[in-house]
Amino acid sequence: MFGSDCEAMPLCSEEGGSLEDYDAFASHRIREVSIIDRSTGSLQILLHLSDNESCSKYSLRKELSLSQDAIENSLSILTKFDLITCTEDRNFPFAKRMKLSEKGMKLVEASLTDWPNILRIKLE
Repeated sequence: MFGSDCEAMPLCSEEGGSLEDYDAFASHRIREVSIIDRSTGSLQILLHLSDNESCSKYSLRKELSLSQDAIENSLSILTKFDLITCTEDRNFPFAKRMKLSEKGMKLVEASLTDWPNILRIKLE
């Protein structure tokens, strides 16, 4: 319905748009941002990774004072949106290191109003 990035939402007055149309448009535009926002710790992790090339779950827990559940949930959401990558730590075979993906870096560097468009980018 409102799939195009350039598609304008009709106003709720003289242009014939209804309040329901606006609600549908708004929820479509911010759905991805809302999912990230509801995941406690996700924004903190994104910002932490923007300041650090990579880090472990342990360092996230220690430096951000997040619970193990919050970290696991946040990493799952961030991975789902291709905002971070996880690799095995060379020194500790079962440990993982997280870092921002190209898409994650674009998101952190962008204005908040650009986030819905960036989150829809499919990197190849």
